[in-house]
Amino acid sequence: MSATTNSFGQFSGSGEIVNYNTSSSGCGDPDCNQHTNPEDYHQFIVPWDGSVTYTATLSQEDILCCGSVWTYNHTVHLVNHNGGRSVGSRYTGPGTFTETVDCLHAGDTIQLRFFGTGGVYNFNLDFTADVVCEQEPNNSKATALIIPDLEEPQSGCLAYVESHGSDVDNEDYFALGGFNYGDSIQIRCDVTNRMRFMITRENSSNILADWTVQAGNPETEIFVFPADDDYFLKISYADLTPCVQYEFDIDLLGSFPCDTEQNDSKATAISPDDLGNTITGCLSFKGEDYMDYISSGHYLVGDTIDAWIHVSSPIRFAFYRENDASELAEMVVLAGPTLFRHIVTVEDDYYLKPYINPSVNTPIKYYWIDLDACPTNMVIQNSFLSGHRSAAESLTLINCVIEDDLTLNAPEVQLSPEIEVPNSKTVVINSSGCSN
Repeated sequence: MSATTNSFGQFSGSGEIVNYNTSSSGCGDPDCNQHTNPEDYHQFIVPWDGSVTYTATLSQEDILCCGSVWTYNHTVHLVNHNGGRSVGSRYTGPGTFTETVDCLHAGDTIQLRFFGTGGVYNFNLDFTADVVCEQEPNNSKATALIIPDLEEPQSGCLAYVESHGSDVDNEDYFALGGFNYGDSIQIRCDVTNRMRFMITRENSSNILADWTVQAGNPETEIFVFPADDDYFLKISYADLTPCVQYEFDIDLLGSFPCDTEQNDSKATAISPDDLGNTITGCLSFKGEDYMDYISSGHYLVGDTIDAWIHVSSPIRFAFYRENDASELAEMVVLAGPTLFRHIVTVEDDYYLKPYINPSVNTPIKYYWIDLDACPTNMVIQNSFLSGHRSAAESLTLINCVIEDDLTLNAPEVQLSPEIEVPNSKTVVINSSGCSN
């Protein structure tokens, strides 16, 4: 076996393979013994991220040995130095063969191997810096690449070959940094072959977002961070192809007005100050934040609760009341605006619950709700009040505290006991009421 090592962009060479065993033929021909060379290796250090193209010509050789003419052939094979894993196809002569192997990392060592029973070969090899791969290793949270400027485009590649002493380079991690609950980003991804993108966080093994991008079809995803933590972008194969290149860029969108946690029960439900205002919220999955409760107020028989709902992707919504654990009505909202209406049949406090399946890996979801609640008679007890409260016929406040400016709309307003309005605060009572 012979080998040469080179680290520049172009190289050419030639050699001869002769591999026969004179002892098996019973022939003691000294010429045969002098010509045994079963394989050659030509070794190269990859000078830059990119690809290598080689052309090899294999010709048969007729050898006179022991009074006979023996015809041999041989094979060329491009392999990775670490363990001999193939990074290209295997060609058996005679003939001329050309192959390009992509996604090589600077510093990788590859070998051009010629072996077989016999023949003459020559080859030309050319490295091309046609991709920009990310720095290795970066295949875990611990080794994730830190992005100095999130809004600068990033690129990288995955190669299903041995690389940097490991079996495969089949996943990359990028550290996105620390974010607060409700912060949001937009990620645009482009790939040369089908790839999978995921978002995960430091203090959880859950995948918080998971989407696949097809070659030639860039995709954009919006992600809202579900908790204060450090986050990572993970990129992996969707198909085990020899080489995949990717690019992504991130836009910081600021803070999305998510709901206030914890609000995953009736006891901790959000209580909007103004039921005519838009309520916004976020849901994630795998036990992180997969349901919210929104207090609609107290209603009498015959009242109507209308919720106009917008969602980023499908979310299930249901109405509940205080003294009944079962769903009163439910629907899946696919987009928006969608009207979800409930006619009250039992006087009680009512809640609207958006929720998703906690065991399914889907990206974080967002919702916008315009809750048009106009009860015939509204009773509010033991509450801190501000904003607007409306009722079609009567509105009664019992043991309430005026926290900020307050407007009451109803033909009949009752205060029990009479409330004391703090200095600098204003209470306006209108007799217009509201209509269903």
